[in-house]
Amino acid sequence: MKNTVENSNLNSSALISYKYNKKLKELTITFNYGASYVYENIPVKNFKEFRKRRSVGKAYNKLIKNSEFNKVTEKVQ
Repeated sequence: MKNTVENSNLNSSALISYKYNKKLKELTITFNYGASYVYENIPVKNFKEFRKRRSVGKAYNKLIKNSEFNKVTEKVQ
């Protein structure tokens, strides 16, 4: 796996895109309402599970949602 993995072509009603930095273990997710969050300390195994799931929304709820995060952009008006 490369140090950074991105996908902006998600088939999801909740998530638009993600970007994972393996070295920093940070996952940036942009939601359909425009806000982006950086989730910290996401293990590579959790990220791999997240991205291989058929429903990334459900995978987000199970594997990522309760992790520490920082909001990086506000909702688009």
